[in-house]
Order: sequence, then structure tokens, then C-alpha cells
Amino acid sequence: MLPKLPLSKGETVGKHLINERYLVRGVPVEAEDGSKTRQYLLHEVLPNGSVVQRGEEPFESRRAAKKTARSLAPTRVIDL
Repeated sequence: MLPKLPLSKGETVGKHLINERYLVRGVPVEAEDGSKTRQYLLHEVLPNGSVVQRGEEPFESRRAAKKTARSLAPTRVIDL
């Protein structure tokens, strides 16, 4: 089940989780030349239902973000 994310205008989110844990969010950005493009952020859905961003740099394509998500190991959550 996909968690509800607060999305601002123009943002998109994938319809399916990748490896039952990751999702890709598209964020519109404006390039230096004035053209509009989209960058993709990778998020991880933790077992407790919270969503955290994975990685610092945005991806230029949805495909690259998905490919990276398939190769990531899940974050271990340790309760103290």
C-alpha cells in the first residue's frame, strides 16, 4: 500500500513500490535556460509507515532512480 505524501503543485509519485519498499517522486524544476524539466527523488517506506528520502542528489530520469532502487539494501530500523 502506498503511503500518502504531501505533494506540491506539479509533483508526481510512482504508482507502485519498487522492491516493496521504494518509491520515486518527480519534482518539476526550471533549468538555467528557462525550460522546465523534472528531477526524481528516491524515497524509502520504512516498516513503521514513515517515508524518508534516500540519497542527496536527485536523478535526471525516472529510469535511473528505479534502477538504483533495485540495487539498494533496505535501511535497518533498530528500536532502542
